[in-house]
Amino acid sequence: MKSLAVPNGSGENMEKAKKCLIGIGLFLLSITWCALQTVIGALFALGLLPTSRTQRYRGMVVVYHPYSFTFSLGTFAFVSNRVAHPRTIRGRMYGHYLQSLLYGPIFLFVVSLSELFVRIPSIRRYRAERDLSPTDVFADRQALRFAERFGEREI
Repeated sequence: MKSLAVPNGSGENMEKAKKCLIGIGLFLLSITWCALQTVIGALFALGLLPTSRTQRYRGMVVVYHPYSFTFSLGTFAFVSNRVAHPRTIRGRMYGHYLQSLLYGPIFLFVVSLSELFVRIPSIRRYRAERDLSPTDVFADRQALRFAERFGEREI
């Protein structure tokens, strides 16, 4: 009679298989549902390659660069080396990556609109009077919640 016991290491293999399937799923999402922002991000990354370094992190490609901007486009997160702790910003960028997977083709519209909305002078004054943080915007709040739940927390 054969034993029904699971051989040693098969749990580890199942975990590796699960991670592999999740990675394949995220890749398929990023080249289909998120194709627009991923293509724009890839073109932008190609322009920065001579002056940057890259790192893969949980399905996204983090591009550390010497310029003063930080943002996310599809599978690509662009993080400035000029900030005090560039790796800690990676958590929020991971949250934006998850938003990109969630919103797909409307990501650029939803996130850009919320970011542009707070730059309107009357809204900026209103927010300043109430001492609201610059990151207290729908898109950033949601990205931070995603990062806390699924990624790493921003310090």
